[in-house]
This record gives sequence, C-alpha cells and structure tokens, in this order.
Amino acid sequence: MDIWIKYALIAAVFIAVRDFLMKNISNKYSYTDYLIYAITISFILIWGYVLTTGYKPKEIKKNDIFIILIRILVVYLIVDPSIFNALKNSSNVGEVSALLNVNIVIAFIISIILLKHKVDYKSILGILFIIVGGCIIGIK
Repeated sequence: MDIWIKYALIAAVFIAVRDFLMKNISNKYSYTDYLIYAITISFILIWGYVLTTGYKPKEIKKNDIFIILIRILVVYLIVDPSIFNALKNSSNVGEVSALLNVNIVIAFIISIILLKHKVDYKSILGILFIIVGGCIIGIK
C-alpha cells in the first residue's frame, strides 16, 4: 500500500471525528465564537511548540504569502462556515459528510484540466458513483 493511501485513510478517520465534534459545538456556539476560541488555542499551541523546541520556520517567498492568505480566506470565510452551518442544520452528520465529499468530483475535473491527468474507465465509474450517491443522499 502506498504511503499516501495510509495518510489519506488516517485523515479520513479524523475528519469523521472532527465532523462529530463540530456537530456538538455548532449546536452550542456561533461560528464566530468557535473561530475565536479555535484560532486562539491554535495560536498558543503552535507558538508554544516553536518557543519550546527552538523551531525556526523557513523563510517564505512573497508569492507564497499571497497563496497562503487566499487559502486562509477561503477556508475561514467560505469552507468552514459552510460545514459548520450544514452540520448545525442537519440531524445526520453522515449525510453532510457524504455531500461534502462530492468535492472529489471537482478535484478530479480540475486535475484533468490543469494537471493533464489521464482518465480511465475505473475513474469515470467511481465519479459516477459519487455523483449518484450525492444525489440520492441530497434528495429526500
């Protein structure tokens, strides 16, 4: 098994745990409250690590700062609030997670266009299953 598969499976398990924890938090707090506490705690832990280990971050290039800033804006202004509110307004975390995973289709299409990824019948079949499954779960 390739190492990336192991990492992806580990991430999948913890993304599921994250979603269940987020469901609990979303019923108690607003997204802004959650963000304030999450970012503050992350800041303290990260800088605690940096200061206690003496870690020296690599110098960042100016273009990369822009890319990181865009990612932060997309994650904290669009992605996280959407997930937070989807979980808050749904009774089934699994349904939300299943629909979120439709992003695989978008990533697949982008990889074909930008990375010139070769398409085979297994990939097309898998994408069709994802689309059909998303439609079945999304339609009640």
